[in-house]
Amino acid sequence: MKEIIEIKRKEFEIVEKLGPRSYKVERKGNYYFLKKFENDKKGFETVVKNQEYLRNSGFTIPKVYMWDKNSYIFITDYIDGETAFDLLVKDDLDEKILECLFNMFWYAKKSHNSIDFDPINFRYFNDKLYYLPFKMINLDSKRDFLTKDLPFWFLTKEFVQLAHSRHVEIDTKRMLSEFEMNKKMTLMAIKYYR
Repeated sequence: MKEIIEIKRKEFEIVEKLGPRSYKVERKGNYYFLKKFENDKKGFETVVKNQEYLRNSGFTIPKVYMWDKNSYIFITDYIDGETAFDLLVKDDLDEKILECLFNMFWYAKKSHNSIDFDPINFRYFNDKLYYLPFKMINLDSKRDFLTKDLPFWFLTKEFVQLAHSRHVEIDTKRMLSEFEMNKKMTLMAIKYYR
């Protein structure tokens, strides 16, 4: 039996439950991500505020379809595909993805805010790197993107530890020596860091 969620006289059919209070839904052949905040008014208001700020600051985020302040439901386009984390588990990330990553960092630096650069928070779809959680954090002047965040976007010992903490096995035979990996990350930074 189909489960339907109605918002503002529009019906959305639940296709898949993605997590607590999160669903992939369908309406007229289009897929959306629906989040029910239920009684979490503050969480709902934070996401609404953050999505506007992120979009206006130049970050690539899913297009917001609608939100309802009465039922605390937030709906965006559904971004298909694997996360950057999943892609890196299988193979090195394409240079286009890393270029998009450096662009996002530039937007974060210029807006004096930051986002959670964990690769699980990003999906690469149609040549764009989408930031999914609409979560912002204050930019910590002591936190250096190049040394603290970038290593998690390459097959480094830091990424392997992260994968193991998520119970994901990694083929460590793919790893370069520490010198070669540092050289690779440095060359990417020289090419794309602004």
